[in-house]
Order: sequence, then C-alpha cells, then structure tokens
Amino acid sequence: MRTRENKNERDRPIIKNVVYLDFRAELSAFDKYYYFGNLKNSRAKNKQEYLRTKSSSLNNLFTGKKTKIYSNTRVLNDPVESLSSEELEWISFVLGRKYISGKSVLHELFRNEGYSILFQTDFAKYSEAVAGSGEMAVVRLVREVLAANNYSLILLDEPEVSLHPGAQERLKLFLLEQIKLKKHQVVLTSHSPSIVKGLPKEAIKVFYQNPRNGRFLVRENLTSEEAFYHIEFPITKRKNIIVEDILAQEIVSGVLQKMGDATNNLFNVRFNPGGESVLKKEFISVFCREKRTDDFIFFDGDQSPSFPHFDWQTFAVSDINVDYLKLKIKEQTNENIKFSVDGGTKGKKEKQQLELLKSYLDFYLTNVFYLPKSVPEDIIWNQEFAINQIRALISDSKEEDRLIKELEIILDMKQKFAFMSQIILGNRNSDSILSIQRQFIQRWLNHQNEDFEAIRKTLSEII
Repeated sequence: MRTRENKNERDRPIIKNVVYLDFRAELSAFDKYYYFGNLKNSRAKNKQEYLRTKSSSLNNLFTGKKTKIYSNTRVLNDPVESLSSEELEWISFVLGRKYISGKSVLHELFRNEGYSILFQTDFAKYSEAVAGSGEMAVVRLVREVLAANNYSLILLDEPEVSLHPGAQERLKLFLLEQIKLKKHQVVLTSHSPSIVKGLPKEAIKVFYQNPRNGRFLVRENLTSEEAFYHIEFPITKRKNIIVEDILAQEIVSGVLQKMGDATNNLFNVRFNPGGESVLKKEFISVFCREKRTDDFIFFDGDQSPSFPHFDWQTFAVSDINVDYLKLKIKEQTNENIKFSVDGGTKGKKEKQQLELLKSYLDFYLTNVFYLPKSVPEDIIWNQEFAINQIRALISDSKEEDRLIKELEIILDMKQKFAFMSQIILGNRNSDSILSIQRQFIQRWLNHQNEDFEAIRKTLSEII
C-alpha cells in the first residue's frame, strides 16, 4: 500500500469478509467425541453407549419434537437449519450423488461443539454417524461459501481431504463458479492434481524447502505439471498433440473438454510458434525415431495433400532406397528434410538413413492429421453470430449498417477477427483477437457441427 502524500502513514487496509475452513479439523460432532472425547463424570460404560444416549435428544431436534436442549445452565444447540435447494444441488454435484433433503444443527450434545447433519438421498436417510468425513466437509464448505457476502476472502486448507479425484475436480468447479458469480478471492492450500490442474500460471504458488538451509521458498508462474514436479508428485505420461498455433490449440482443447474428463485427461495439447515448416523439419524427424511414440501432429487444413499419406510398405521392392524415399517425403511434405545419422562406413550410414526415412513416412502415416478447413479461423467463424454481436453493441442504425457492410467485404478470416476485435474491444492486438475468437469457439463447441465431429472422430481414432 502506498504512503499518503505528505504523511508518513499508509492507506487503511482493505476490509473483507473472511471465511476460513481447515478441512483436517472439519469433523462432525459424532467424530469429535468418538475419536477425541472422554467419559469423565458419565455413567455410560463406553463411548458408544454415551453416543446412543445423547442421540435420542439429537433425534428430537431433527424431528421437531424439541427446538432446544438444555443443560443445567444453558442451551446446548443452535436452531436446526434445513439445507436449501441451491445447497443441495451443489452438494449433489460435488459428491456425485442425489441429495433430496438435509438438516444441519450446531450443538454440544456430545460435550464438544460440532455439527450434526441428517441426510436424505434416493436410497436412505442417515446422519453424520455413518457419513464420510469428506461428505461432511463438502456440506460445510458449500454452505459457508454460498452464504458468504460478495467479494469475500475465502481461505481453504486442503479442501481435497477425504475426497476422491472426481469430487475434488467438481469441488474446484464449484469454487470457480462462485468466484465468477460473487467475485470472491479464494486462497487454498492443496497437494491435489485435481484441484490445481487447469489453473492459470498466475494462480499457482509452490512452497518448497531449500535442502541447503531448510528455508521455505516460493516459486511462481508455473504450470500445474511444473508445480507438481517441485513437490515430487509423479505425472503419468499423456499423449501429446502439437498444432501450428494457439487458435488451433484452443479448438482441439475445446473438443477434448466436450468429450469428457476421462478423454481430456489423456492428452496434452500445445502449439509450436515456428509453424508447420518447423514441425515437418525438426519435430517429426525427432518423434519418428521412437517406435511407439505418444506424439501426434495436427496441421491446418491447408497442409492436407490431395492424396493419402504414403505407405512405404506398398512400394515396389526396387523402389525402397534412400533417393526414392527422400523423393516421396518431399512430395508428401513439400519440404526438403535433412536426416542426421551416426558416423561410420558408407554402407552403415546408408542403412541407418534408409531406416530413418521409413520411420518418417510411418509417423506421417499414423500420427499426422489435419484440421478441417484451410485455417482454424475458418472452422469457428460464423457470419450471423458476428452480425448479431455488432447489432448488440452498436445503437446507431447507420453505423451498424456501415460496419456490417464493411465486415462482408473482408475476405481474409484473420482480418475478419481483427475487425471484430477493433469493434468490440477497441484494438487489434493478439490477446484481444484471441479473446474474440474464444467467444466464437464457445458458440462453435455448443453447436457441434460437422467440423466438430471430424475433429472428435480423429481424436477417437488416436485413443
């Protein structure tokens, strides 16, 4: 915070509503007593008998027979609360099961203060005595976050505790949705790939210990894979899809997300800034050296040849030589590819080169694919959607007509998106254009036309 002018004092701190939950401590009233309580001054023979005795009073609260339970000096419970439809909907979403109703009460019937909840699902009615600790933690989190005021600071300590990976992923989606709706700031600690995966670099901070002096340091601007490398978490190998540019990456990633988490989790999609020529000359010549590679190339449609990829095994035996295979690769790629081999005698070098040329053609045959349309912009462009955006933004009818006519004159798809970026965001820089393109991608993903199906079919073939 900056110091005020001519005064040796700082601005007042920001006042925020704070919600803090430590999920290692979020035990139910039942678990708190069962694991940590005692029988001091009690006539019960054991903890089970004590809990059975007190549970009748708890049942009276849930059934409405009583609204308050008293000790000699005070009330032992807060009012019973019924879970709202919104709370039940989000709890059902995160935990992956349908909750019909639920009641919650904060009480001290089991000596220590804690929450008890009565659940009703399609199959059973049960209390926290038989619910999992993860189930209780999700209920507490959902209720606290939904009740939080706009712009709250929400602090969560290991929210993945006792949750399986699918529930962890859905918990993250719940938090992200609440951030969008209520502009919360959420700070959480986690060791879970399901929680961290997909977050932007700016959102990830890695705390790790310097082995030399024992001090803890913070690394920033890391991807989730890099982050887990620093905490020694093993990342399973995925299939890599390399595309020509960031728009193609967004399109393929969007299709994978639509195909579901199980499929999406099999792939990494990244783009190479050098374009298709570098992919052909450098990437494929390296990838093809692996007999069973998990690397795949998606070129733009303008790279698609008018003939099928060559299969050298269908060539005449007399044609399987270095010169002929180089010629076919040139015909396939429209590039002069240089192949480096080990030193040695002429015959050995030629044999190595022949095998490498075969491998290059094999990779092209099985691991190279093409996006529909000439360029990615063609795939997602929709003239009607663009015109509707202009009409929604421009109030002057003459200016609206002028812009639409100008848009219709532009033939180059990249220029069309730059034009829309100028209208909507006021500039044509690459980030703004990508922002506009993402709007078109979302519409395209929702409609799932023939181009979407073509990409999905290719991805299914790779799997």
